[in-house]
Amino acid sequence: MMRLAFGGGGRWRCLSKNQAFTGLFYVGIILMVIMVSIIKFRGGEINYLDSDATWHTLLTMQAYDETPISQHKFLPIVSLGGVDNKGISWGATIPDKEGNFYYTSFSPAGFVLPYLFIKVFRLPINEKSLYYFNTLLFAISAVLWAFFLKTIYKSEKWRRHIICIGVLTYIFSPELFHGMGIVYWHQSIMQVMLIAQFLTYYQYKTKNSKKGKIAFYLITLIIPYIEWTGYVANLGFALFELGSDWKFDLKRAWKNAIVIGAITAASFGLFTVHYLSVVAASDFFLALKNRFFARNIASSTLLTDVFGSYLKSFLLLWILLFFLIIWNIIKNEKIELKNKCILFVLAFPLLENVVMKEHALSYSYDRMKMVFILSYLICELVAQILVSYEKRNKAAFIIIAIVTVICCFGNLNYYRKDSKYIWDITYRETNKKISEYINQNYWNSVLTTNASVRGYLNLLFNRGIYEWGDIDSVRDIALQKGKRYAIELKTLDAPGNMYQLTGAIVYDVAVDKFIYIKLRNDGTIVELNNDVEEYNLADLTDENWTSGYSNVGNVLLFYYEEELLNNLRNGTFVSTGERQFTIQDIKYDSQWIEVTVEGDASSCKYPAYISIQ
Repeated sequence: MMRLAFGGGGRWRCLSKNQAFTGLFYVGIILMVIMVSIIKFRGGEINYLDSDATWHTLLTMQAYDETPISQHKFLPIVSLGGVDNKGISWGATIPDKEGNFYYTSFSPAGFVLPYLFIKVFRLPINEKSLYYFNTLLFAISAVLWAFFLKTIYKSEKWRRHIICIGVLTYIFSPELFHGMGIVYWHQSIMQVMLIAQFLTYYQYKTKNSKKGKIAFYLITLIIPYIEWTGYVANLGFALFELGSDWKFDLKRAWKNAIVIGAITAASFGLFTVHYLSVVAASDFFLALKNRFFARNIASSTLLTDVFGSYLKSFLLLWILLFFLIIWNIIKNEKIELKNKCILFVLAFPLLENVVMKEHALSYSYDRMKMVFILSYLICELVAQILVSYEKRNKAAFIIIAIVTVICCFGNLNYYRKDSKYIWDITYRETNKKISEYINQNYWNSVLTTNASVRGYLNLLFNRGIYEWGDIDSVRDIALQKGKRYAIELKTLDAPGNMYQLTGAIVYDVAVDKFIYIKLRNDGTIVELNNDVEEYNLADLTDENWTSGYSNVGNVLLFYYEEELLNNLRNGTFVSTGERQFTIQDIKYDSQWIEVTVEGDASSCKYPAYISIQ
């Protein structure tokens, strides 16, 4: 056997060829994850599915920076620093005595770990830094999955080939591209921890390993603290203990199941004690109850919709699975799963998607754990095919490898092009421009918007924003806080609460006056005394028109808009702000609106802004 020697300090340690190959294989997995993460990354003017999860995390990390640890104690705080940002409620949050608000549906672990990562590597708190952290978790989980498969198939002749197929199907899943990419939430950490729990439990049960048992119990304590799937996974292991040992040693089976239950209860105890060190018990338990009943199996969400959503989450991997099933049936006339116990353990955490079905349907990253079952089933089917072909197994594997690679890269291509995951927008820079304008000119203010607030707007303005409010409600708050301006941000709806800002209504308390901030189509910001819509003439120049103004008469040409037509019918004047022109006649068809006015209105030519009064 070839051995590779490494020396240092007079001592020599040898690696076998097999060990060297294994090490290089794991390095290759990491490089593949990095390569895939680079290929699928998109930045700039984009929005994406479940973006509110990423912005929520970024907000909490920014709040960690701005609030003393003695106050937040690393709970999921959503209130930024400074007295003006306190006392502003935010979604399903509860307050402490300092006026900070905390999210209760998920534990601190999912916020603290990326925060520590960013601090250790001195990265800014932004989407790209979270992407780096998510890529690290993706790589770790892929390596652990390979190690898990290596442990399961250690006696198989074709184990390396099976592991390669398993790793490819794990990495090239659309749901993991997204949920361990641009979107970050606690489920990313859970992907790592679930595999670690599977692995340590397998080591503990098959080798009677004391270290494996201790590691398994430690992970059993940790994972419910990270995310709710941990409770369901622990229940699965407890039931497995009862089911696998009751015939041989009923007392031991009950003992092991009770130990897992006690550790799970202790995990919830730690979660509770941590929160109660900062917030009131009545607020905490009421919030937990409300969130559970909003998301659980009693919600109106259909289970058929949840199960159907898995098709998109893994897309072409289902075709690969179907292909292998058909091949097995044709070749072996049966499908035989050798490790049904492993399948049970892998499948049980998925029940969390049934219990909390509304969340599983609303947030696609909650479905990532399905990849464990899917990838494992594919590995089992591949193993059966290779065993059944004694003389032609190389040819069989080549066919399997080709189909697998086609499906995997098809998934990658689909994800990169699917606008339901990530899509282009045109307003992030203009949103930044509006926020800078308001912060510079109306800094002594209170902000609200008539929509929910989930992190993006808070970080855009770097302050707390009252949600589901209007200018009247925020006027009262401004008076109470002694602020000169009350501001209602005007938005257009967008997924993930990454709204497009169109302007704002400003009330000046000192002079009892309303100011209307408008964002024009060319990106400029103007202030008006009246809340009026502005329009442009059609950008058309030919033998009859010059920039939307008639070459032979005082006629204005607009692109057809129903709202514009109604405003013209109800209006008296067309105004540029400096001059007004009386409306004399209106003609229109499905494409154009022609408006005849009194006097020379050449100042209305495109790109001038026009209002109807």
